[in-house]
Amino acid sequence: MTRLVIVLCLLLALPVLSVFGSWLAPTAGSMAVLQHQLSTVLPAYAGNSLLLTLLVAIGVGVIGSVTAALVTLFDFPARSWFEWALQLPLAMPAYV
Repeated sequence: MTRLVIVLCLLLALPVLSVFGSWLAPTAGSMAVLQHQLSTVLPAYAGNSLLLTLLVAIGVGVIGSVTAALVTLFDFPARSWFEWALQLPLAMPAYV
């Protein structure tokens, strides 16, 4: 059984390993593309990704803290439903 799992894992890892393998043997064409991206769009893409990550982390922290405090400290109608519903994104990710 474990050999089957190992074989399936290696089979599923082939696309990722092929990408890593292409990085190990850069050609002149791939270096030219990377150099072009580095001089045009790559800094903006990296900055946007960093900004998006930071803002999402801040938003999740603020919204999560406020809703957790509200459910914990106050008694209001449908409180038990909110206690369950606020945990749902942890159990069911957005891609489902």
